[in-house]
Amino acid sequence: MRIDAFAMLPAVYRLVREVVDPEADGIFRAGNDLLLEEYLDGVEFDVDLVLEDGTCVFSSVSQNWPTAEPSFQETGLHCPPDHRRRAVRALVAFATDAAREFGFRTGVLHIEAKSTSAGPRIVEINSRMGGGPVHLIVEAVWGVDLVEAQLRSSLGLAQSLRPSRRARCAVVDSLVYAPDSGRLVALPLAELVVRGRDLREARAISAEMLAEPPRVTADAGAPVPTARRDTPRGAA
Repeated sequence: MRIDAFAMLPAVYRLVREVVDPEADGIFRAGNDLLLEEYLDGVEFDVDLVLEDGTCVFSSVSQNWPTAEPSFQETGLHCPPDHRRRAVRALVAFATDAAREFGFRTGVLHIEAKSTSAGPRIVEINSRMGGGPVHLIVEAVWGVDLVEAQLRSSLGLAQSLRPSRRARCAVVDSLVYAPDSGRLVALPLAELVVRGRDLREARAISAEMLAEPPRVTADAGAPVPTARRDTPRGAA
């Protein structure tokens, strides 16, 4: 929850505490209360790194879309990024240095960071491969298999990465939410990942497929809409 003024804090605190179940959420059983973080402006990125003996031998950057505030719901991302190249390079260097400062020397890491008005800032560092379709996106765009890279690191084998010098395609990953609260009568899509020759084509394919979003209704007897069967070219 975003807090824009100190006066908002007590009400937001009570709201969040009401929906938190310390018995169900392990982090609260550790004795922690709610966490307040500095708000970071700017554009967020996912930085996937392959480290070997402290050297970054491969990096992939995906550009996150603005979250749905004030609850910061993720909305999607695209790869490769179309942000300023200098800012992206600075972010990758910053993320790599941060990983080394935490003692990471070898393996596949997933780092989330933002390019802010005050420079690059770390959101979180994960000593693991990115979840969901991340490894599929990286392989489609750059021809690098992060699963193989992690296995090689785990077995102490040298990396044999041959990433494409230029993006082989563009991938758009959209997270689909119901527009309102109610009973969900149809959910043909929850996360849509498409690829195209470039970002323009991938975005166009995604927009066409999402032209009919999930419907929410409070009427228990409402008919269930029929999902479209045609799949636009390039859909993953």
